[in-house]
Amino acid sequence: MAVVFRRLKAKCLAVKNETYSICPLKNLLLGGKRMGAIPNKNDALKWLTFLREDSGNDFYGKVRIIREGLANDLSSLSEIGTSEDELARLEETYQSKVIGQYIKCLTEGTSDYARVLHRLYFFCSMHGLSLHNMGYSEDYLRKLEIGCCEFTVRKSLKSLREGSVTYANHLNCLRKGVKDAGFSLADFDIAESGLEELRLKCCKIAAHRCIGLLRGESTTFIYEGVELLEKLRHEIEVGGLTLSDVGTSEEELEGFRIGYYKTATQKWLRQLREDGEDYDLTGYEVTELLKKLYHEIKVGGLTLSDAGTSQGELDGFQKKTT
Repeated sequence: MAVVFRRLKAKCLAVKNETYSICPLKNLLLGGKRMGAIPNKNDALKWLTFLREDSGNDFYGKVRIIREGLANDLSSLSEIGTSEDELARLEETYQSKVIGQYIKCLTEGTSDYARVLHRLYFFCSMHGLSLHNMGYSEDYLRKLEIGCCEFTVRKSLKSLREGSVTYANHLNCLRKGVKDAGFSLADFDIAESGLEELRLKCCKIAAHRCIGLLRGESTTFIYEGVELLEKLRHEIEVGGLTLSDVGTSEEELEGFRIGYYKTATQKWLRQLREDGEDYDLTGYEVTELLKKLYHEIKVGGLTLSDAGTSQGELDGFQKKTT
């Protein structure tokens, strides 16, 4: 036992000059690895300096590190040139800054006003703060909320009129803004029929965007492959459109579908065929690639010839798994 503790002492001395304290002998007992950085007096001073210059984010986390660092080195606040009074003043500065950021966000206008308000009220509740005592009355905050609702409705209308492919989200935001502020659509010179016309317009634009990408005419979209085909069919359905309305046909779409699966099978085949050239695949990796290959062939309704392979080649790959 004495030998064990001599070794532990030696390890402690070996890390003595590192940034963090060597308090946790438990970490050394767990294989000689420290599970986490333990703050010390130097860290406390570093974070105090940071808080004095700019309270930044996570004020309370920084104060916790300061207190832990001092406790680990059996030091006090006075030894790093501060006091409880200064920490209290820094806390007030931090709280004012955070609340000011939320108020600024609401003042400038945001579609995310509900979340911003929730965080503002939660922050005040957590730290026992009164917005009224800080000069922000309920009437003032409600005015800001209404302003954000108007901002959201006008922003959503603009996006819909421009033919946004994320029209469903804009419609939801628009309706929420109208409801939360007690507006009516007439306040924005539009009716339900007008919104429906905009929705149908956006459906058609989104469908054309899908076709453009499938044809290789566009490269900017959030869907690809089979998902893109599903998105296209969805837009046609919810927009009350036909394939001819968007300039395509079942034959063309089937060609896109088959082409996608052919491309996918070539991807897995290429990796299997390159085995041993640039890298060596394990038996498990070959098995997984074959599973993916067979899946694409089955779902795509392809023959082995369509996929550019043969049973003999696949059997050769299979032998590598044993």
